[in-house]
Amino acid sequence: YTVQAGDNGGLALSALQANGATLTDTAGNALNLALQGVADLSGRSVDTQAPAVTSVAVPAAGSYGAQQTLDFDVHFSEDVVVDTAGGTPRLALDIGGSTAYASYLSGSASNTLHFRYTVAGGLLDADGIAVGALQANGAQLHDAAGNTAALALNAVGSTGGVLVDSVAPQVTGLGATTPIGGDGMFEHGGRFGA
Repeated sequence: YTVQAGDNGGLALSALQANGATLTDTAGNALNLALQGVADLSGRSVDTQAPAVTSVAVPAAGSYGAQQTLDFDVHFSEDVVVDTAGGTPRLALDIGGSTAYASYLSGSASNTLHFRYTVAGGLLDADGIAVGALQANGAQLHDAAGNTAALALNAVGSTGGVLVDSVAPQVTGLGATTPIGGDGMFEHGGRFGA
């Protein structure tokens, strides 16, 4: 038997069927169709179903600055093995119109893969980041049977409250109070305001 798409579940042998044929040996004796000495098939199964993303957990709402981390958990319908020999999976993010990537951190051989992005300087997103696509990026993601994982994201948590501000403050102007003397010069103890 050749395994077909859609075949899933445990294996069992119940009977040998002649399927309308007459089975005999060379002397003409009918074949006994009762199965004897069949190996134990418990623990063996067929799996043709690709793992699929069931949900994505996102960072808690709040404002994140430079060098702070944004952690994401991608949950699959079954355990996923991650082979990073050809690259590292990543999760695309839109942070204020700039694309950034949360890189795969851990979780191989489980149903939850962990991704992390460390906020770079110079980014501002005051209305919440957006989660884009899950990308294999040269890696292989598959289940124990070798079925390649489907990477389409489902049930992504709300990121409307995940704000980023890693823009360093800058002095935009400098003012001075009126000098004590009318000559425009500050005397000892004069004050400047910024």
